[in-house]
Amino acid sequence: MTTLKQCPFCASTSIVLGMDHNEYIALCLNCGAHGPNETSMERSAKMWNMRRDKIPDKKGFLFTEEQEKTK
Repeated sequence: MTTLKQCPFCASTSIVLGMDHNEYIALCLNCGAHGPNETSMERSAKMWNMRRDKIPDKKGFLFTEEQEKTK
């Protein structure tokens, strides 16, 4: 299983993966922050661990903020 990063809002390490309406979601038990609903637990963890320096484009490819500025 993927190790989840701490919450980017409160720095808590109390993060769980669960289900919400038949989709997976990562949730901070301390402040309630959550990632997007995803179709798999692995994708939910990946999206939770993604931070601001990674920006998905319209096709789902990831770019850093610096690369995004040059587009």
